[in-house]
Amino acid sequence: MKTSAKIIAAVLLLLIGGVLAFIGITGPDFLTVNTRSCTETATATVTDLELHTTTNQKKHSTHRSYAPVYEYEVDGVTHINVGEVASSPAKYKVGDKITIHYDPDDPGKSYFNDTSIYYRIIYGALGGALLLFGAVIMIRAIKKLKNSTSI
Repeated sequence: MKTSAKIIAAVLLLLIGGVLAFIGITGPDFLTVNTRSCTETATATVTDLELHTTTNQKKHSTHRSYAPVYEYEVDGVTHINVGEVASSPAKYKVGDKITIHYDPDDPGKSYFNDTSIYYRIIYGALGGALLLFGAVIMIRAIKKLKNSTSI
């Protein structure tokens, strides 16, 4: 592989690794648009599970996952929303209590952090490995480039 191709590959690995490490460190909250406006918290109750189905035509299979429907009250007004993440098997049961974040200016707008610490560990570890691998490739490519130009 040419040195320039190695440098390009290293830069790509560093970029991808950096993004994955960032997600692992901060959690995916930064991806949620509502994180800036939803500054208040409330306790919500899971009232139902919404079924999501996807069909794979090639494998002739159907995948079922469940998103929690949750209900919470702000200033005497009841609000109902559906979680953004569906899981299989269902991560929540009807009656479970969750902490949600809502917009004080628009209390019907809410979200809750539905990510596990394991995802953060996986993203962080994968990102760190790609950063390390990219750095090693970059250092070796730069050393090779310096040696070839100094002769």
